[in-house]
Amino acid sequence: MIWRSLLYVPANVPAFVHKAQSRGADALILDLEDSVADNAKQAARKMLSENWEALRSGPSDLIVRINAPLRDAVRDLEAVVRPGLVGIYLPKITSPDHLRILAALVSELEAERDMPAGGIGLVPMIETPSALEQAFPIATASPQVVAITLGGEDLATACHMTPTPEALFAPRQRIVLAARAAGISPLGLLDSPANLDSSGLAELAVRSRQFGFDGAAVIHPAAIDPLNTGFLPDDAEIAEARRIVEALDNANSQGRASARIGTRMIDLAMRRRAEAIIERVRTIREK
Repeated sequence: MIWRSLLYVPANVPAFVHKAQSRGADALILDLEDSVADNAKQAARKMLSENWEALRSGPSDLIVRINAPLRDAVRDLEAVVRPGLVGIYLPKITSPDHLRILAALVSELEAERDMPAGGIGLVPMIETPSALEQAFPIATASPQVVAITLGGEDLATACHMTPTPEALFAPRQRIVLAARAAGISPLGLLDSPANLDSSGLAELAVRSRQFGFDGAAVIHPAAIDPLNTGFLPDDAEIAEARRIVEALDNANSQGRASARIGTRMIDLAMRRRAEAIIERVRTIREK
């Protein structure tokens, strides 16, 4: 699955829930955590249940962000593990064992409800320095993990940092490397999703994609189109990727493993990047 844009939707605000599937996001993150006050958690679960069939009929994949405290997490999972759920955002994951406990709960509920085993993807959120040090073990703790992301605001707070792009550059790089080593998707931007200014967002998404991210979560619908554009290779990139593949095909037919395009020498690593671009575009356009 490829999620270029993931829109946070407070699960207890009827107007937002009802409009969510019209926003054009690749996925919706129906939020039971930070968007919902403690005294409104149960009402939010109830609202999701009441609107679930309408939500699952829309084009965007459905993800739910549950709460971190285990008792709340269990209540959330009991309410939301049902057909149509594609993924679960797991906030404040502390360790591989923590993730495995939640994965086991999800698996039990899938079995009880006659749902396909492992059909729901898990997305751990890395939000503390100790969790960041375990990013790769967390990413590989369960085959249900499909992506990983950084909770930059919480991490910055825990580290007594100001959450500037410069301060969070190294943690974001750790997330990309851990995800790619684990064979899953890194999600994030080279800036905070709390920034509501969408000007320049498409360019930021391009830079974030060049940095290795596949997509990002945002909190305002105005950010969706820029993310969908920026996280999709443009026509020039696609044409260049095809030129690289064609040039190396011609070289291989002559027994050579490298080729020249203009002033550049290209080889197998460049071919793999080119093929990844072509495949990404094909997958997104066929969705």
